[in-house]
Amino acid sequence: MKLEDAMQHLRMHEEPSGDRGSEAEILALVKARAEEFDRSIRRRDKRELIAAVFVFVVFSVVLVSASWLTRVGAIIVLGGCILTYLMLRRANGQAQTTAGLPLAEMLRAERAKVDAQIRLLRRVLWWYVAPFAVGPILVFAGIAGFGMMSAVYTVFAVALGAAIYHMNQQAVRNNLVPRRGELDRLLRQVEP
Repeated sequence: MKLEDAMQHLRMHEEPSGDRGSEAEILALVKARAEEFDRSIRRRDKRELIAAVFVFVVFSVVLVSASWLTRVGAIIVLGGCILTYLMLRRANGQAQTTAGLPLAEMLRAERAKVDAQIRLLRRVLWWYVAPFAVGPILVFAGIAGFGMMSAVYTVFAVALGAAIYHMNQQAVRNNLVPRRGELDRLLRQVEP
């Protein structure tokens, strides 16, 4: 049952006295959807942080390279790894636990979680795509020199960055914004 269906059920079965006996069902459904959303975010963050640690180790080794351009690129990538950690932690640190909250408060807290993820993904270009595109381009140019191979690699890195940016913006449009809209509608329905 979707949240909208549950709210429709609540309105149809509302007692004349205003008693909302089905509100417990709505609350249980909201909690279940919130837990599913939280698990999804935790899985994504875990994958990103494991990748960041791996990339950090690899580019730390590259940092000892002789070329100054390679070092600058490695430093940008290392900074991107740290920034990734900080941005994910910040977005999830703003989310409060919703256990034990009344329905309206839970809906507000869930909306705040979704808003934090929307802000995170809308800014993905500067904190994720840019460091992990520019840094490797500089490392590659530092190792291979400026030539056709570096140009081809640059085109590849920019295309990959554009694809990552597009996928994140699509996730915002197709998943997060509709989820926020659903939470807003539910909140308007349960608030006095």
